[in-house]
Amino acid sequence: MSETESGEEDSSGDESWSDALAWACCICRGDGVPMRTRLLELVSRLMFQGVGLCTGRPQDFRRNRWDFLTSSQMVESCVDARVVCSDVFAPGLPELGDYPPVPVRVYSPATADEKEALPVLLFFHGGGFCIQSCKAKSAHDFVYLLVQKLRCRAVSVEYRLAPEFPFPCALRDAYTVLRWLHSCAKQQERNDLINTLPSMRIPVNQIVPCGDSAGGNLALVLSTLVSQGLDPEQRQDPKGPSMQKLIKHIALIYPCLFEFGTASAKKGCMRYFLPKKMLEFYKRSYMGDDRMAELLADWRVAPLKTSSFKGLPDVSVISADLDPIRDENMILVQRLKKDGVKVSHMQALRAPHGFLTLPSWASDKDLCERCLAFICQEVQASLSSS
Repeated sequence: MSETESGEEDSSGDESWSDALAWACCICRGDGVPMRTRLLELVSRLMFQGVGLCTGRPQDFRRNRWDFLTSSQMVESCVDARVVCSDVFAPGLPELGDYPPVPVRVYSPATADEKEALPVLLFFHGGGFCIQSCKAKSAHDFVYLLVQKLRCRAVSVEYRLAPEFPFPCALRDAYTVLRWLHSCAKQQERNDLINTLPSMRIPVNQIVPCGDSAGGNLALVLSTLVSQGLDPEQRQDPKGPSMQKLIKHIALIYPCLFEFGTASAKKGCMRYFLPKKMLEFYKRSYMGDDRMAELLADWRVAPLKTSSFKGLPDVSVISADLDPIRDENMILVQRLKKDGVKVSHMQALRAPHGFLTLPSWASDKDLCERCLAFICQEVQASLSSS
């Protein structure tokens, strides 16, 4: 585990000249990162600065520019020879408060029977809680490949985005979808799936929360809440124990843990796709200036602040070698081991943050294949053992 250094990250969000120089040198020589990835990094920085993500309206930015840049297109519901994809809503939970219906994209192997109970990959996309979508091509392609390789179903969650919907809106949406899957599993056990409402019921027997970056944060926090029998407001949930039995594995891909001050976070050369100003924008959007100090101490935002991870199922973690949040991922792995959780870890060498969901033209195909194989191997091992 990398040693951490004391002190908080500079709250101004501005990068020093030394950081900028280190980044420029990194872009020029590459540090082993493919040229096409470095090109996307340069273009994305110009886009962020040029269109004013940090000063303008983020909803306009993500709708008009970001998904176009990173994904080329938004993917509509589709059917092909291998995977069937459809868009539905997970019913809201008005009895809990502000828990509205949540849009989700459901994937099923084309060869699976409609009533066949399969494991469900519960996927949360990344994007700093501010940008991206489950319908973006990057998220769609990633989930699509996992469904093919694992022969499972997947539910990709269109959680509400900050700053219009700050914490805990995204966590509430994640919990709403998990409760929906839990109700589907209970109906499956009783053999009373409602044929007249196929869009509201999917057969499920095991659940694997999974997410990248901000989505990894949601997957970890959601699973920890369930292991403690709590809802997002930290109230006791009587359904907690039965939901916990359904969660068989947690797959985390360079999860954002809001643990500032690590050595990797202070290296300007490791800021591919995560410059300080961008991180600061994500942080302020998700938490708000007036609540930031309070929420950074709240484990539902910064999960390393939790007293214990005991009770979690097996966890797999992928970290990136050239990622400013690399060291907090390493700290997480050590914490999980200390708390008795079985954890497997793969660190992708010479890889930047977000490398698994980059456009195909900008990614390292061989590295992505190895990481997908690692995820599938760990998930299949956990599912078969249970």
